[in-house]
Order: sequence, then C-alpha cells, then structure tokens
Amino acid sequence: MTVGAMTEFGVAPDSVTPDGEPPLGEACNIHDGGGRYVSLIGLNGRFHSPTDRWPDAVNLERLVKQTRAFTVVARRLAENPK
Repeated sequence: MTVGAMTEFGVAPDSVTPDGEPPLGEACNIHDGGGRYVSLIGLNGRFHSPTDRWPDAVNLERLVKQTRAFTVVARRLAENPK
C-alpha cells in the first residue's frame, strides 16, 4: 500500500525491505514486538547534522508529494485498520 501510494505521487522509494525482515532504525523495536509499522529511512547525508536544516537540506517539492502519499496511506488504514 505504501509503495503504491508513493509511486502514484512520483516519490517511489529507493529501496524496500522485504516483509518479514527487520527494518533499520527504531522501527526494529516495533518489528521485534510484532507491531505494524511503516518505516522511512532517508538517504540525506546531512541527517543528524547541524546542517540538516531548511532550506538547504529540504526538497519542498518532494516533501509535498510524500505528504500527499502518506495522507492516502493514513486514510486507507483508518478506513480498514486490519
């Protein structure tokens, strides 16, 4: 669902962790506990850096597309949470 929505809005992910494999980052804890999640890991080389700031490190056009895609995902999950 998430990849489809992202692709629909022109922001397909660079990579996708296959179902069942543990994700990177903090979502690993949710995975280990059996929870449901969507985990996004960015490729920004400035992540957690003091230079990771607007406007230099923010692609506003891409952010708007991602926001639209995740709004679709959130609505679909709210309508059918199972």
